[in-house]
Amino acid sequence: MEDLLWALEAGEVTQITMERPSADSEGSFPVEWEGPGRPAYSSYPYNSEGMPVTDSISDAPEAPDGFADADHRTRILEAASRAGVPVIERDIDTDHGGFRLNYAVIASLAACLLLVAGPQPRLATRWAWFWLGVIVPVAWLVFVVLEPTPWGRSEPSPPRSRRLTGGWALLLALALGAILTSNPWYRDLFPP
Repeated sequence: MEDLLWALEAGEVTQITMERPSADSEGSFPVEWEGPGRPAYSSYPYNSEGMPVTDSISDAPEAPDGFADADHRTRILEAASRAGVPVIERDIDTDHGGFRLNYAVIASLAACLLLVAGPQPRLATRWAWFWLGVIVPVAWLVFVVLEPTPWGRSEPSPPRSRRLTGGWALLLALALGAILTSNPWYRDLFPP
């Protein structure tokens, strides 16, 4: 945190991104800043009750009048305001514990179980579908629709004599993954 406040005073920060704690939050919250060098990261302590926080910024510039030393978030915002540096504040998810239901992961696991326990796939080997599904998650949907029994048929078709093998599927998946992850619309659908 000392580095951030010093860099703000020296005019070396171009943008700050920090998490905005909720009204009843307490703990350490990430802050990152950009400047002429590489981006830097840290965290600041926050206590919603205004109680002193154990961390202290010892050699940092003085806090503005009216702000306690414990309110590091306000000190960062005030220093950024004085330096004319934009601050992007993101709201955080207040549910920090427990199990969070992720439908995409559950669907991928179900497709993988179908791959392992189901009949022999027709269009590609099991390893080929595995690599495609792991590297390009949309391939699980393609697998469920096309394999092992195409929709509208009651019995599975026998496997083809020439199928996509695991090695070629791995190379294909790596190429598709590189192409797809370079597109912003795909990154929005499937964040890393």
